[in-house]
Amino acid sequence: MFENRLGFMASLALDAMPPANVVSGLAQLGYNAVEWTRSFNPRDRTMAELRNIVEVTANAGLAIS
Repeated sequence: MFENRLGFMASLALDAMPPANVVSGLAQLGYNAVEWTRSFNPRDRTMAELRNIVEVTANAGLAIS
């Protein structure tokens, strides 16, 4: 059911980067999952921004953990 995944917790300086840049860089480094932390708090984001985070994450081939 679950695959082995190598994930990265997106925090600190990454919160200043666009999510597409974050997942692109992580995918290039061999990660296949990302943990969007409080820096990407849903209460501070619009639905459009949240959908975009999910879409760019999936397009980069990463899972959200």
